[in-house]
Parts: sequence; C-alpha cells; structure tokens
Amino acid sequence: MKELEQRIQEILRLIDLKGRQNEPVGRFSGGMKHRIGIGLALLNDPQFIFF
Repeated sequence: MKELEQRIQEILRLIDLKGRQNEPVGRFSGGMKHRIGIGLALLNDPQFIFF
C-alpha cells in the first residue's frame, strides 16, 4: 500500500496537481481533468499509452 501511495504522489507531481489532491474533481478545469486522465493512465507504469 505504501508503494501505491508513493506512486500516486509521484504522478501528482508529474501532472502538476500535487497541492490539489484533496479537492473535488468537479472544481477542476477541463485541462486539469485531462491531466488526471493521463495520471491514471500512468499509474500502473505501462510500457505504451495510446491517446
């Protein structure tokens, strides 16, 4: 579980949403929601991502 939490923090830094992890997603702009989608795609450390 600790590894997952570390990975989440790493992804949040990567998509530049580190300070906003406790905010409801409904308050985010469209671009921020797109970044969340990218972060979710990266969470499992895939070899390939198709957009």
